[in-house]
Amino acid sequence: SIGLPIFNGAATIDRSIATILNQTYTDFELIISDNKSGDDTEDICRDIARHDSRICYIRHNDHMSGFENFKYVLEQASAEIFMWHACDDYRSTNYIEENYKNLLMRGDCVGSASPNCFDDQEKDCDRWVRFSLEGSTYVRMRTFMDNAFSSHGIFYGLFRRAPLQMITWPVRQPLGFDWGIIASVLLEGSIARIDRGLFVSGRGGISQAPGRISRCQYNVLDGVFPFQRYARWVFRVLRGCDQITVAEKLLLARELWRLNWRYKFRSD
Repeated sequence: SIGLPIFNGAATIDRSIATILNQTYTDFELIISDNKSGDDTEDICRDIARHDSRICYIRHNDHMSGFENFKYVLEQASAEIFMWHACDDYRSTNYIEENYKNLLMRGDCVGSASPNCFDDQEKDCDRWVRFSLEGSTYVRMRTFMDNAFSSHGIFYGLFRRAPLQMITWPVRQPLGFDWGIIASVLLEGSIARIDRGLFVSGRGGISQAPGRISRCQYNVLDGVFPFQRYARWVFRVLRGCDQITVAEKLLLARELWRLNWRYKFRSD
């Protein structure tokens, strides 16, 4: 099952959907959840859906948050393997097939992803992101926290749906909600990175959209500590994990709170 939440994506959706429909692995459902777009998204999606029975197009009458739309497409999925896809991203044609095979072979993995890069970096292999999240639970979590700002390619990988369904989503969207998803499933197993396939992020995604920070700030504390809601969410998940020692939990908690300052003083 592939979940594609979308809002006003007419400029890129044609190409993005094409990279899904042209995959070498063809046995999937594509769930498009249109968050009451005001551009030509509806017309484009309905036209494409008319020509491919694998597509389920849903248009909402009321606008929801992007966070809720990501959750919605997961709830509509029926297959054991799930993948999110954004309307301005695209993938190599072997992406799903190679990562699906990897999940079948790796029972210890809850997720699998190919290398990723930004649009216009496809030919520059030195700029591709390739890190995996494997090893002990603590090592997986610590590696993720050290690489959180480069983890979007992992979020858009293939996942076993069962661990995703176990996640307790916060009521309000925190800054870094995709990180919270990754951190939650890492407690259930590894996320491996294979060397085949490629995921390419569009430059105009959610993480770079205007107002991306302010829409996740609900009080003064959010302004001072931008990731405090994310940190509290993940720490609640860690607190109930018996695979990590108390000392390791404290170290991870320190990294969660340090993230607020890393974000404020990032130079890149």
